[in-house]
Amino acid sequence: MTDNKLTLEGVAKIKSAADGNGIDPSKVELLGSEEVMLTVHARMNLKLEMARESASYPGSFKNTKGLARERAEKIASEKDIEQKITELKTSVETGGLWSRDAARQLLAEPGQAWGLEKADVIIDSMAKAFYCDTVCSACNGVSFVSCSACHQAGYIPCSYCHESGLETCTGCNGSGINSAYPDQYCSYCNGSRQVYCKHCQGKRQMQCMQCRGQGRVKCTTCGSSGLFTTEINVLPTAKAEFLITDSANLPGGFRKAIARAGTKTLAKGHATISAKELDASNAAAPFIPYTAVMPYAETRLRINGKPMKCALLGHKCVILDLPAFIDTAIEDKIAQFEAAVRQPDTLAKALELRVCREAFDLLQLKQADAKMLRQLYPAGLSIEMAQRVLDVMRKLVHSQTILVRMVVAAVSVLLFVGADYFIIASGIRATIATIAKPISAFLFDAAICTGGYFLQNMLLRFVAAKRLQQKLGASEKVAFKSSGGQTAGDMGIIVGVLVAVLYVAMLFVLKSAPSWQLILARPFG
Repeated sequence: MTDNKLTLEGVAKIKSAADGNGIDPSKVELLGSEEVMLTVHARMNLKLEMARESASYPGSFKNTKGLARERAEKIASEKDIEQKITELKTSVETGGLWSRDAARQLLAEPGQAWGLEKADVIIDSMAKAFYCDTVCSACNGVSFVSCSACHQAGYIPCSYCHESGLETCTGCNGSGINSAYPDQYCSYCNGSRQVYCKHCQGKRQMQCMQCRGQGRVKCTTCGSSGLFTTEINVLPTAKAEFLITDSANLPGGFRKAIARAGTKTLAKGHATISAKELDASNAAAPFIPYTAVMPYAETRLRINGKPMKCALLGHKCVILDLPAFIDTAIEDKIAQFEAAVRQPDTLAKALELRVCREAFDLLQLKQADAKMLRQLYPAGLSIEMAQRVLDVMRKLVHSQTILVRMVVAAVSVLLFVGADYFIIASGIRATIATIAKPISAFLFDAAICTGGYFLQNMLLRFVAAKRLQQKLGASEKVAFKSSGGQTAGDMGIIVGVLVAVLYVAMLFVLKSAPSWQLILARPFG
């Protein structure tokens, strides 16, 4: 027996996983272990690139990044941008401060950014904005365009008098006679029956309301600024690439584990990570050196008489490459449960198996999947077997409650139909529709259908949970809200929908006007 801490912890975890799953923990035997303290060397290479963000908008330069005035530069045209970016990159590289800023940001990450691959670190302190102005093509830079309503005339034909300049006299209503003195002409139109149009004063045209007589309006394309601005923010960005530098000298099992789990996992408490100072001796290719120290063991075991190998990694003792020994141990029992799913005592027998009991507990949650079940086991259980166990437990719970749920569903549907008949035939619903607004009848119908749906669903959940509790005894805990519904199938939902449909059908059978017809006939009563 070894005294190595990692090996002992790994064997204890394997025994714990085996316990209650058809394997006697004493049948998990340690044959040997080679445990070492690994020191892994790595580096984070940094490469400078110039990212850019472009924006085009009407008006003058807005400085969308909020950079200092000295970090914004106006250029003649967009054609000059590539040259400016090249000059900026050369300046940033020569200064060398970009790599120190990037290293500072990276080392502030969890695990000092160990294992972080293809990260982009923006050097905000060295960002720069370039911008150029272009004349608005719509107004040619004058900020105004011709008025489309009057075609620059400033006036439009009078629509009140149809360009006649006259309108019917309101004093005599177009008769030309003075209503007070029938032998005299109207004092307003002097018998002509018409007067000058009060809108255009006889000019036959009126001022254009769109341009207020100016013949032009503000250019909406450029916001009456006469120009567009193209703003290009150049963001010096350090592209980080992580790699292990001594992988050839590491154990094969460790290399396989890292290839599968990823180097980033070591920063989650599995290894002691330390980063050295940035090496910027080559300004064009600076890097951050790392070391990670962790225990590692290659272990040989005998489980249920079968020799097996596995790797143990890190301070948290991750078990790697161990065959799915739990799958082998429970295969026959799971097959028996699947074959005898309708037998009344199968569920109780299944709960004697630890993995089945854990699956039963998970099924009482709102969501349960194979990944959740497998997370309860450090090793030995495959995702395929976990899914198979969950499926057989669902079928067992469903078969153990199906008969009682069918009986209760049939009885409750009859009771609900009777209650619906009384509500409609007695005139309660019609009274509500008559006294109150028709919308009240619609709300009443909606309440009846919704209430029937939820009551049926909850009733069948409750019945299923009680039936399970009766079969399993007081020692087992069965959740009413979840186990009665999630593990008992969808009958409650189906019957709930049926109750709502029957209520609507009864409205037509009893020739009671459906609520939507009442609303169409009298929208708000």
